Amino acid sequence: MIPLNLKWSTRRWLFSIITTSILCSLVIISLLWILSVRKKAAKDINEFRVEAVNKQKKILRNEVYDALSFARFHMSAHENLPDSVIKNEVLNWLAMQHFGNAGYVFVNRLDGLALIFDGKRISGSKSIKNMTDPNGKKLFEMELNAAGKAGGDFIEYKFKKMGGEKLFPKISYINSLPEWGWIIGAGDYLDDLSNEVAMVEHNLKKCELKSIGSIFLLLILLTGLNFFFAHKVSTWLDKQFDSIKEFLINSSRNVRYLNLDFFRIQELYEIGDAGNKMVKELYEDLALERTGKEYLFTLNDLPEAKGDKNLLEHVWMNLLSNAIKYSNSKEHPEIRVEGSHKDKQIVYEIHDNGVGFNPKYTHKLFGVFQRLHAADEFEGNGVGLAIVKRIVEKHGGEVWAEGKVNQGASFYFSLPDV
Repeated sequence: MIPLNLKWSTRRWLFSIITTSILCSLVIISLLWILSVRKKAAKDINEFRVEAVNKQKKILRNEVYDALSFARFHMSAHENLPDSVIKNEVLNWLAMQHFGNAGYVFVNRLDGLALIFDGKRISGSKSIKNMTDPNGKKLFEMELNAAGKAGGDFIEYKFKKMGGEKLFPKISYINSLPEWGWIIGAGDYLDDLSNEVAMVEHNLKKCELKSIGSIFLLLILLTGLNFFFAHKVSTWLDKQFDSIKEFLINSSRNVRYLNLDFFRIQELYEIGDAGNKMVKELYEDLALERTGKEYLFTLNDLPEAKGDKNLLEHVWMNLLSNAIKYSNSKEHPEIRVEGSHKDKQIVYEIHDNGVGFNPKYTHKLFGVFQRLHAADEFEGNGVGLAIVKRIVEKHGGEVWAEGKVNQGASFYFSLPDV
């Protein structure tokens, strides 16, 4: 308790120290909380990046193992045929293996002569012995080193995509087929993976922004309690303590206005409506890309949900483009979009009469690099629905699907009804 018989200057000095100490403690606690939120976000991003790279490596390893198994099966099954005939058949099959973003299988001889290069059979003599990437890495030496290891190994470098000239980061798994003196590899590009990681990083930063906003809100609340304490003390002390009360109130008002501006910025950044206007515009844009086919598109009146406009547009664009793509083979393709209120949630539905999918593999739909259809039948990189799932879950909703082979598919996602 502050003694009443202290001189005014002493009481003011002591009370200022107490108040300043409380406010400084709150600021330090807030900063520590912000640092912990950022540290967790960085950890989550790194874990997602590692998980995505490991899945991509698993795909590449499986592609090479399949290629080796195919070659050895033909060796044993056609022993009566000349090696040249067997090799030609194996190379023709391997040249057709494409997967992922722009991945393919490639084959080189131990003397550096390419047999399958850039996803195509090489009819003449093309040597990659002296080929390097922009960083000076000698590709053939890297392949030889990886192929010489037990079980093969991964290599990373920069290389152009099929039919292009621009260089992109690439990862390849290399193994050897010593029976024929071949080096067999499978490679894919990392640019789509980088885009997906950037999307996850964007979502986590938004969550971080919300956490920081909550911290500032708590700081305002505690500052308000400090006002109350200051008011009580100032009325309990003599009238000369009025100057202390005014000092605290003016200082706290500045803090409040600063944080109100913060919340206005955050509000403008987030709010958007997911309704008929957004869906209609996106469908019209997507339909322009599909010529020569008339779609029966039905858009029922949709309830509007609040959320990040850019991210919700991404969800709708992905689901609508899938419906268009997978129903394009039908003579009379149909797409229906509708929505409803259910248990404090808004549920959106996208139905099509396309090729559908086997319900046994529904659990694979929303995984990274998971495909239920062959890459040569339908374009895509296997990450779209995974991103849709993450965006919807970050908004507090869920996403799921139903379908049957050749009987169409239905995709659903929910958002909070606020």
